[in-house]
Amino acid sequence: MDITMIGRDCAKVTLTAHECRELDICYESFSPESITARLFLAAVIARLETLGAKIAAADKLTAEVFDNGSEGLVMYLSGKGMKIPEQRKTQPPVICKNAEEVIRTSVKLSGEWSLYRTKNGFAFVNNDDDSIISAKIKEHGRLISDAPLKKLKELF
Repeated sequence: MDITMIGRDCAKVTLTAHECRELDICYESFSPESITARLFLAAVIARLETLGAKIAAADKLTAEVFDNGSEGLVMYLSGKGMKIPEQRKTQPPVICKNAEEVIRTSVKLSGEWSLYRTKNGFAFVNNDDDSIISAKIKEHGRLISDAPLKKLKELF
């Protein structure tokens, strides 16, 4: 599920066809009586709140759902009074296969990054990135260094 903030009071939620199958949800699932749709909307609202959105302040929430063909669903969730913080632009994790790639990559990166050991190599994770892939790397990887990149660059 990908959530993109559009303005201060609207979020775009995109689901792939695979995610729709996993959630057992489709365009026809969205009706006022559908328990599946209500549970899905509750999950989206909870996810927005973890991102810092103020949903409780909204007078009325509106969800518009569109079938994206064989690619899944697109939903726009908006509401007067709903406050969604500006989305930060962060770089996704950078995957390295070996130590030589880690050294070359560390010279190119700027900002605050942490280095993790993963099953298939190494990964630099931006400290401001709260994406699912970054969370998985942080949870399942082994932290090697949270030193600022300038310290890593000094070593090489």
